[in-house]
Parts: sequence; structure tokens; C-alpha cells
Amino acid sequence: MRKRTGIILDNDNLNKLGAIKQLSMFIIIILALGYGGRWFFFYSSAGDKSRIERFKTSVNFSFPVIETVYQGDGDRKSLLNRIISIPETFFGINFSSPISLLNNNFKFLIPYYDNGFLSYLDNRNKNSIEPQKQYITDDMLVKSQEKDDTGTTDNNKSMVKTTPDRINFNKILLDNHTNYKIEIEALLNEPLKIQYDAKKSKLVIYHTHTTEGYLKTLSELNQNVPGRTSNTNFNVVRVGDEITSILEKKYSFDVIHNTTVHDYDYNKSYTMAGNTLSSILKGDPSVALVLDVHRDALGGDQKLRTIPKNPLQGDVPAQIMFVVGTDASGYSHPYWRENLKLAVKLQNRLNEIYPGITKPIILSGSRYNQHLLKGSIIVEMGGDGNTIAEATLSSKYLAQAIEDILK
Repeated sequence: MRKRTGIILDNDNLNKLGAIKQLSMFIIIILALGYGGRWFFFYSSAGDKSRIERFKTSVNFSFPVIETVYQGDGDRKSLLNRIISIPETFFGINFSSPISLLNNNFKFLIPYYDNGFLSYLDNRNKNSIEPQKQYITDDMLVKSQEKDDTGTTDNNKSMVKTTPDRINFNKILLDNHTNYKIEIEALLNEPLKIQYDAKKSKLVIYHTHTTEGYLKTLSELNQNVPGRTSNTNFNVVRVGDEITSILEKKYSFDVIHNTTVHDYDYNKSYTMAGNTLSSILKGDPSVALVLDVHRDALGGDQKLRTIPKNPLQGDVPAQIMFVVGTDASGYSHPYWRENLKLAVKLQNRLNEIYPGITKPIILSGSRYNQHLLKGSIIVEMGGDGNTIAEATLSSKYLAQAIEDILK
């Protein structure tokens, strides 16, 4: 059980403190709504602003210390984190963790959470076998019949193949799981059509398989270590944090990092992640690029460790692989060629920065929710046999490539 220290108060004092706390919170909320509402209605006359943008502008103007961001549950933003960390530091409340809210208000749950629930999660991860990565079927992503904008379906199942063709141009490798003819040279020479504005646009990082984990050290490589973990210090969330930090601090990107867990039920991961991404995109039309950050795996007991064949001295990052979906399974996806162009350009730049750091691009018949926005790709940062240090090291190279391609 978690030990707690502090001043011992009797019931009368506790009741007084509780009443003062509730009264203070009530006054703060009334002032916030009143003062913020004043500016909200002032800005409502501006017809060129959306309701969400007016609300954000109003609150930011009323309370300069607060940066209000409409991102949906589980989002992380480095500037906002400093503000959100205040209630966590003083009251043990983490707004991205509903469990901490319950524990803070219902003390009897703390022993169950500390002694029971965490061990339950660990046992579940140990007993579950992660399925091998699939890059062909679209079954778990969409309904059996999905209409496109014209109200019809495109049953083009013959465009998917089970044995991919390897395409190689100027050390850019691509495994094509479709029957589409791909000209890498043409994609490389064409300009990107992604509408990215350095002053206005945002980049989203999220995780369909949020609990995909890494090794703590290489000594665990041949041990029976679970491939999935809810500990965000050792899963893809940590890698997403690192990418976000570098993009924001070094390259001045505006990044939304959503850390919602979508793989409690692995087979429904893409459905859940699609709901999250749709919510983000509806709430913020300035999003221009989406990275779904994963880590690769072979499935079963064997671990997959991917590093460059000729690593630089003292610098051994995990390899990076891009996965791009198409409409080859018969479902509408108007953006896949532009997404593939983005992946090709990123791989080419990564090869220039660190030769050997990339694995072949996977071009799949599935969509992976990439049809929701032009400029959406999956990024596999290493495998379940890589250490968290190797995966986070790769982040700086990916961030540099993104900077060079978009700006």
C-alpha cells in the first residue's frame, strides 16, 4: 500500500477544509465562466472564426497563463504539460489517467489499484501472445460494406496480393502488397500536395497499439518479456513523447500527441483509434500531418530487433519502417498516393541522414485510418526486441527528416 505522510486532522477540521475547498473551486469556476464568457460573446460576431477557435481565443485572452487546446482525451502537448502537471504534483491527479481521479476521490480504491489492478494488467500482458503484424486484410478496420462520397462501394478485391513485390529505386525499398504499379522515381520527383503552413498547421502523433512495448535493456532480449506494457516509460508513448519534444523544441512544430489507449481489445484497435483521430480532426482543422507510431514484431515468442547493418560508432538506433494503406481492398481512400509520396520522400531523406536506418516501405491493401486525412502514415519505430533507448534514439532522425521534407 502506498505510504502517505502529513498533518493529522480531526473530523471538524477536515469538514472545514472540505467546505473551504469546495467554496474556492465554485468561486474560481464562476469567475472563469463569467470573465471568459464576456470575451466569447465578443468574438462570436467574427463570422470567419469557427466556434471552437472563438472559444480558444476567448479563454486564452482572458487567462494568458493558460493555453487552451481542444484535442480530445489523452492528448499531450509539452507546453500544456507544465500546466497540467500542477494538480498531479500537489493532489496526485493525472488528467490523462481516469484511475488517478478515482483514487483521489475514493481512497478505498487505492489498495485495490496498487495491489490488484496493476498485477492483473501485468498478468494479462504476460499471458497474451501478440499476433503477427498484418499488412493485407481490412477486416478489422471498417464495416463489411462502406459507401464512399458517391454512395457506392468499390469492390476491387483483386488489387490485393498475398506475396509482395520488392521494388528498389536508388536504395528506396518498397514491398508492394497490391497490384498497383508504383513508380518510386516519379513519386520522389513530384512535389508534396500536403498543405503544411509552418505558422498555422499542426502535426498529430497517436498510437493505434498504444501498449506496444520495448525492452528495458538488451539483457532481456532472450528472456520471456511481455511485448506489451501499460508503462508509458517503456512503450510507444515514450517514443511519441520523444518525437514530440524534438519537433517542438528543435524545429518549432506545433504537435498534438494523443496517448489514448486503443488496444485493450487488440482486434478493435483500429476502430477505437479511428474514433479518436476523427475527433481530433473535427476539433482542429489545422492538422496537416498524422503519424500513427507503432513498433514492429514477428509474433509469438521470438523477438524482433532491427538496427542498421553498419551502425555509426556509439550510435545504434532502431530501424524505422513506414506502412502506407491503399484502396486495394475495395474501400474508399483518395489520399493513398499522396501518403505514399510522403513515405518515399521521408525514407529517401532518412537514408541520406543515416544510411541503413530504414526498412522497406510496406504498401498495403488496408487503410489503417489513413483515409481520414491526406498526409497520414504508420511509422514503425523498431521492434519488440529493441530497447527503449534504441527506439527513442531513432526519434531525432525521424524528426530531422520531417523538418527537411515539410519546411
